[in-house]
Amino acid sequence: MAGPVPRVVVVTRSTSYEALLERHATRGQAQFFLENRGEDIGVVEAGHQRFQQALAVVLQSIPPRWRRAQVDRRDLDRFLFEPEDIIAAVGQRRTACLPAAGRRGPRVPRPERVNEFETPSRRI
Repeated sequence: MAGPVPRVVVVTRSTSYEALLERHATRGQAQFFLENRGEDIGVVEAGHQRFQQALAVVLQSIPPRWRRAQVDRRDLDRFLFEPEDIIAAVGQRRTACLPAAGRRGPRVPRPERVNEFETPSRRI
């Protein structure tokens, strides 16, 4: 008899592009804001695209039979983790998969390392 089906919790963080849209509501307003600061929205959008690609790689690498959940980093204090969860953190710097609470759980397939989704380190 097989054990319980593992659950992967994918923890994400808003990209700089998403933060700009939250603050300025539209792409045009965000572009205007950045242009007034001598910056290009294309760089921020490219970082957002790379992040989305990395997230897609991680989600596709989770075995189809496994349960999955996705939570934004801002909502972690309200998210109910299970002791057997496997945490996959996908962020602005790199991607990591860890078993919850230091437990050695089932092997998590490793996607190709995706470190090319860094965004400008300056807060917007």
